[in-house]
Parts: sequence; structure tokens; C-alpha cells
Amino acid sequence: ALSAGGRHSLFLKNDSSVFGCGLNSFGELVYGTQAQRTTPVQVSGITGTIAIAAGGYEHSLFLKNDGTLWACGLNNAGALGDGTTTNRFTPVKVIGLCTVTAVQENSDDKNVSVFPNPSSGKFAIQSSDVKIHYAEIFNVIGEKIHQLTIENKQLVNNSQIPIDISSASAGIYFLKVITTDGMFAKKIIIQH
Repeated sequence: ALSAGGRHSLFLKNDSSVFGCGLNSFGELVYGTQAQRTTPVQVSGITGTIAIAAGGYEHSLFLKNDGTLWACGLNNAGALGDGTTTNRFTPVKVIGLCTVTAVQENSDDKNVSVFPNPSSGKFAIQSSDVKIHYAEIFNVIGEKIHQLTIENKQLVNNSQIPIDISSASAGIYFLKVITTDGMFAKKIIIQH
């Protein structure tokens, strides 16, 4: 994944490491100095990253695989979400978000699947051995972008429910599904 800010860029590799380049006046590249970089350098102090965002005003956001959101850089308007306006040269945890941390991927769940994944935003939820009643989709900052209530609660096993969020931006999203067996969550990827 990649994210272009106003004056810096971030790159997320398959191994969850993050690299950045560009302006670094407020520590938005998190590599130990404030010098700008014309070639990518590895961001330090962040592990398990699954999504990134380079802000337009010299700050960076990192979503970790445990559902927590971390931020660093310019914070004069409170953009880092840590309850202060103090610039941060090392990542701080964003406070007050509960939606993202409540939706975590259950990779061992075999009863609910999403296909194709990655997709263009048009995909289906399939269930086996459970009935789906409700589904919600959240973006990486915890905003609900879609919800679906299944009117027929008597869906048979192996039901397929089509979803179309192709108008959403490319990136990582979280699907929360309520079934007869409880709540399951899946990470979905949209590529345009």
C-alpha cells in the first residue's frame, strides 16, 4: 500500500514494515532525525502495520494489526488524536476510537468467507453452517461506510450475499458479520 501526503510519502510492504520519504520537519517519517529524505527510509518503532495514511499537513497514521491506531508528526490542530496539540516525533496511540478495535479479523473462522478478496468493491459474503443476519463495513479509521440487514432470517446454508461498495476508495476495510453463531470479522481489500 502507499499513501501520498502534502510533503511526504509512506509505503507499506507485505511484511508490515513501513518506509517513508520527503519532508520530515515534525518527525512524520519516524526514523530518528528531522532531516528530509529523497529516498525511502524505514520507519522505526512501528510493527504489525496493516494500513497507513500520510496526512496533508505533515503527520502520519499507522493502523496496527491489533486494531490500534498510532500517529506522529505535526499536531498543532490536534490532527494526531492524542488529546493534545503537541507535535510528536515518535508514534503515539490515537485515543477515543472504539469501532476499529471492536472489529478484528477472525482468520480461523471457516463459516463465513468473502470472495473475491481483494476485489473492486463488488464481492459476496458466503456462509456455511450459519445464517447471516446483519453486516457492517468500516474503514481504517472506524467510520461505518455500509450496513446491510438481511430481511429473510431463514437463509439456508451456503447463502451468498452480494455487496457493492465500489464507490469506496481503494484500501483496507473491515467487514463485521452477525450470524446465528455470533459475530465474525474479516479484512477486505479494495483495489481499483
